[in-house]
Amino acid sequence: MFEFKDVDNIALKATVEDLKKIFSNILKEVNYGSILCYNQTFNGFYRARKHDLFNGKLNKDKSIHLFTSESEFWHPPKQCVLRRGRCNDIKESMFYCSNEFETAIAEVRPDLGKFITVANFRPNIINGKLPSFRIKPVCIQHLQRIVGHKSCVQKFDLTKRNKLLLEADDYFDTLFTEIVSDSNEYRYKITVAITKCMLADIMNDNNDIFSTNGMIYPSIVKDNKSINILLKPIYAENNFQIVSLQTFQVIEENNKGFLLKFVRNGNLIGYKDYPSIKLNIKWTEITNGDSTYI
Repeated sequence: MFEFKDVDNIALKATVEDLKKIFSNILKEVNYGSILCYNQTFNGFYRARKHDLFNGKLNKDKSIHLFTSESEFWHPPKQCVLRRGRCNDIKESMFYCSNEFETAIAEVRPDLGKFITVANFRPNIINGKLPSFRIKPVCIQHLQRIVGHKSCVQKFDLTKRNKLLLEADDYFDTLFTEIVSDSNEYRYKITVAITKCMLADIMNDNNDIFSTNGMIYPSIVKDNKSINILLKPIYAENNFQIVSLQTFQVIEENNKGFLLKFVRNGNLIGYKDYPSIKLNIKWTEITNGDSTYI
């Protein structure tokens, strides 16, 4: 069995593909990747974006880029992804979101004095049914402790599995809930490699091949109520829509958390004939918005 303590040293010089091969073997050995939630549903989720200016961001040439379209709050175009994230490689776009409003904010780590906008997504309900997804859970023991979250992990009995699976699960929990500094971004190569393994196509007993739609994993908040949801962009775009946008200014940060002032509200204009259409936003400034700790 591969020693997890050796991964850090290997990751410094290894490529994502090198690490993917290592973790592919590990997952097969402990049968971790076979755990799948076939009909996972979500009632909605939140996605946050931090930005320098009240109404947008500064470009490299110091010009102002205004946030006028909802596209600003979906997954970025892959050509714009210049750094690795927790689950995405360079030039690879993924749709990240959280089940809790506060968690979405904490995950992007707001900057004092600047702004953050939170998009509220709701599922497209067809014939009274929520869309369902094939989702791989990561950090299963941690997910089982999440209050109010319903998925296949609640029914999964870890006591019947190899102890090496528990060791792998503990290691993944450390990786996926770690706050990674800029100087340690190489560690994202490890979680990206694991994600690539987990999101590989799956085959059932009849040899039919299906795509995995995404993953769920715990948040860095570690409050036993927060989860992060990762979806391949096409499944997010085809099954969810933004129902509201709220912009906050980060006023203060202390042991209570972030003090945020509500400064702007946004609603989409028009209707979509196709899921890929991105609508413009009507913004309303809030002059005396409430301030609250998150």
